[in-house]
Amino acid sequence: MNIPLVRVISVAPLPNYRLQVALSNGKSGVFDVAPYFRGDFFSELQDAAYFSRVSLVSGKSGIEWPNGQDLSAYTLEAGLRPTDNDAAANVAARISRTKLKTAHRPAAKSIASAKRASENLQRRTA
Repeated sequence: MNIPLVRVISVAPLPNYRLQVALSNGKSGVFDVAPYFRGDFFSELQDAAYFSRVSLVSGKSGIEWPNGQDLSAYTLEAGLRPTDNDAAANVAARISRTKLKTAHRPAAKSIASAKRASENLQRRTA
């Protein structure tokens, strides 16, 4: 079984212990590091100045901090949340699919359905 190799293309620290991440498979988004603070290994990342020192691992197989804390590209991929731009693109795609599925319905129902899809997506990405 071949698992596609995923590399981290870029990483940038964001407020609230989040990272903006772009991967080699075209996926990008925000990764929340805060849930990892429960253990001692990642507790040092709670210092904002230290957290901002994130960098790519040699070979781009993940990210790391100076004292050895690291996350693999696969861990990042599993926890990625879409950015606002990604969320907007997803809503547009859903609206388009909704229009195709409901072409025989009155327009008001299609708009209401698209609005609900947009609201649901916003709740999930908040």
